[in-house]
Amino acid sequence: MLSFMLSANVMSAQSLFWVGNSGNWNDPSNWSNVSGGMGNAGAPDPNTNVVFDTNSFISKSNIVTVNGDASCASIDATFSSFGQMSVEEDVSLTVNGDFQLSNKLGLTMLGELVVHSSSIAHVDFGNQGLSGSVVFEGSGIVHLDDDVLVNRGSIHINCESFVSNGHNIVADEMYSQAGNSWDLAGSKTVIHNKIDLIEAVSYTHLTLPTIYSV
Repeated sequence: MLSFMLSANVMSAQSLFWVGNSGNWNDPSNWSNVSGGMGNAGAPDPNTNVVFDTNSFISKSNIVTVNGDASCASIDATFSSFGQMSVEEDVSLTVNGDFQLSNKLGLTMLGELVVHSSSIAHVDFGNQGLSGSVVFEGSGIVHLDDDVLVNRGSIHINCESFVSNGHNIVADEMYSQAGNSWDLAGSKTVIHNKIDLIEAVSYTHLTLPTIYSV
């Protein structure tokens, strides 16, 4: 029964490929069911795996604009051509699983990026410096696959378990809620302004980081 349920969940998720060069995230004409295909496949929803690849952009100046609250199952930009994505001010983009960026797809954060993990989610921001608010949440585990650099914003670690895998964490502010556990073994955590972990982290399950407040 469990195997059937897992298979059904995988099958229910569709993939959409960005083919719009510059345009808004919620415009159906910018998405295709296949790489480089025709648009009008519909805008992503919480069950959609989003893909940016070599057929997504024709210019480095092309911008995907997230100008309204949006969500998807995952984002894979591992093989993206050069382009940009902008999450506008007061807008939230929720990714319900893996977020795999590359340094070819520049990410501008003015709003909020939420990575929601119900099982295991892997996060790689392509070693890019971000602003805005980055939130890790959910009943699952979040694994870092690269450094997280939010020099002009905040990190909120609210997921059940957070594993840095030796990658560094830099932020202006860091917050966490009660009841979660962190493993920051081998990582350097640099917080420039404020860190609030009061009654937030189970220290019996935490490998203490090196924290600098400057």
